[in-house]
Amino acid sequence: MSAPGERHEALVYGLGTLAALMGFTLPHDGRLPDGARPDVLREDLWRRRLFIGDAKASEWPEGIVLQRVSGYAVWMEAHRLAGGTGMLLIATPMSHMAAAWVKALAELPLARVATPVRSRLDRSAYIVGLATEPRVAAVAA
Repeated sequence: MSAPGERHEALVYGLGTLAALMGFTLPHDGRLPDGARPDVLREDLWRRRLFIGDAKASEWPEGIVLQRVSGYAVWMEAHRLAGGTGMLLIATPMSHMAAAWVKALAELPLARVATPVRSRLDRSAYIVGLATEPRVAAVAA
């Protein structure tokens, strides 16, 4: 696997900034319980909220990449079942990549209990994902 490029790092920065602005201010140790490492992993301990963000500058929702993101969704669901809420977001640089991720995320079991999120961060960053937070329904679209 090659090192992440500049575009990937910009997407990670955007996800981290978004997480902080939404109140997910406590950086996690970088790993989920199974050892998986999403690009951005933050918590809001006061409100029991979890933010999992992954930048996909060139990766499509297939194979090992989709399997890894599916694993993130499993942890988000476990967090929800333990009484927490949160967001699983994917950042991509192109609208057609974002559309592919929307379709893939809709197939995950978490999608049955979560609100789909679609937004444009800037001219070259699209955010899609799933949120288990009730108040997100008002801003998602």
